[in-house]
Amino acid sequence: MKKLKYITSLIIGAATLFSCDLMDSIDNIQPEYQLEEGNYITTPKSAEQALNGIYQGWRAWGISPFRAHISVLSGSLNAGQGISGIEGFATNEVETDNIAIRDFYTANYSIINSANYLIEALGAGKAVGIDSVRNVEIIGECKFHRALAHFMLLRQFGQFYDESSPYGIVLRQEPYRPDSPITARDNVVDSYSSILQDLTDASSTAPEFVYMHDRISRLTAKALKAKVLLYKKDYPEAAALAQEVLNEAANYGYSLELGDWSQLFSQHYLHPETLFAPYTSGTTESCSISIDRTIVGSYTTSLATQWAAKAGIGADLRYTTTFQSTTSLSGNGKYPYATSYPSGSGNGYIFMRLTEVYLIHAEAEARQGANHYAAARASLKVITDRAGYPAELVDQIGDEELLEAIRQHKWIELAAETGEEWFDLVRYTANGDLAFETIKSTLTQAWQFILPIPQKALSGNKLLKQNPEYE
Repeated sequence: MKKLKYITSLIIGAATLFSCDLMDSIDNIQPEYQLEEGNYITTPKSAEQALNGIYQGWRAWGISPFRAHISVLSGSLNAGQGISGIEGFATNEVETDNIAIRDFYTANYSIINSANYLIEALGAGKAVGIDSVRNVEIIGECKFHRALAHFMLLRQFGQFYDESSPYGIVLRQEPYRPDSPITARDNVVDSYSSILQDLTDASSTAPEFVYMHDRISRLTAKALKAKVLLYKKDYPEAAALAQEVLNEAANYGYSLELGDWSQLFSQHYLHPETLFAPYTSGTTESCSISIDRTIVGSYTTSLATQWAAKAGIGADLRYTTTFQSTTSLSGNGKYPYATSYPSGSGNGYIFMRLTEVYLIHAEAEARQGANHYAAARASLKVITDRAGYPAELVDQIGDEELLEAIRQHKWIELAAETGEEWFDLVRYTANGDLAFETIKSTLTQAWQFILPIPQKALSGNKLLKQNPEYE
C-alpha cells in the first residue's frame, strides 16, 4: 500500500513533523514516521486526534517564531541577538535560502495537507460511528485551517494587493501523495476565490459555539472572511460581514472587556475577546517565539507618543503595557511568559481577536467615502475609548485624516501580534494612501512588498515561478 506524507501531524502531533530537520519543498516533505494509507482515520477518536494535530500546527516551529520576523520587516520591532533566520528582515532584503521563510512556507503547507487528508477521510466515511453533525463540523474546521494557511502564504509570498497579478500561490485542495503531479502557482484572483470559498463553507458548518477559543467557531470563520475581503478590496462586503460579526459576538460569549488590557494576553485563548489562539500550557505545550529577543521600533514609539500628546493623556496604555521594558519584550504585557512558564500558564499568542474586527470595519467603511465616515468613526471610537483616550478624540480627526488614523491606531493596538502593521504598510502603499519609505527607509521598491519563494520549494517544483526581482 502507498505510504502517506504529513500524517505524523495528524496522529502524533505537529511538533515532530515540523522539525527543522524535515523541512523541504511542499512537493518533497518526508515525515519521520509514515502510516499505511487508509488506516489512520477509522474511528471518531482518531478523527478528533487528527484535528488536534492540525490545531497544534499553529504553534509549530515554522510558524510560531515568525511573528517576530514580520514585526522586524515593518520596523514595528527591532531585532536583537539570537533570532534564527532574521537576516535581511531589518533591511527588507531577504534571500531565497533564508531558513525562516523556508520553515514558514513548509509549516503552512503541512497544515494544508493535514487538513486535506482529514477532509478526504471524513468525506469518504472512514471515521466509522462518528456523529453526522460532528463529521460536518470537523470538515468545516479543516476548511478554516486550510483557508488561514493559504491566506498566510498569499500575504507573504503572493502579490495579494493586486488582483490582476499572476503571482498567487500554489493552491492545494487535495492531499499531496507521492504520485501527485507538481503544479504551478495560481493567480491572485483564484487564490482569493479558494480562500473565500473555504471560509464561506466554514462559516456555516464549523461549530456554532466553542467554550474556549483555542478552537474556532463559525464566528471566527466570518471574522477571517471579513479580513480577507478587506485585503481583496471588497470594502462593502468586508464592512457588512465585520458588522455582522460584531452584532453576533455577544450571543456567543465574545466581548471587549474594559479594565486591565494585559489580561487579554495572559489569558489568551480563555479571554472573551479572543477569536482564535492555540492552546498552550506550561513548558510542553507552548509557542516557540523570539519576541523576547527584540526591542520596540522608533516608529512605534513615535506613534504612541504623538497620539497621547494629541489627546492630552500621559501615555497610551496599549504601548506601555506591551513595551514595559525599553530593552526587551521579555515579560511584557502581550507575551508575559516569553521567558518563563508559571504553573498552569502557557507561552501563547492570539491569531485574531475582536478588536481587529472593529478595525476592519472602520477601514472598510472609511474607504467607501463620506457617507460611511460616521460608521468608521463609531468603530474606531470603541477602540480608542478602551485605550483610555478622551471620548471626543475620534470626532476631532478630520475626514481626510481618518483612514490614516485608523491605520496608526491599528499599528499601536496590534503591534508585535500578527504582523498587521506590515501588511497595512503594503496595502496602504499599493492603494496610493501612503509612501512606505517615509516609515521605513529600507523600503524603496515594490518588489519588497512580498518575500521570495524559498529556494527549496523552487528546487522541488520546476513549475513554480519565483517572485519578481528575486530570480
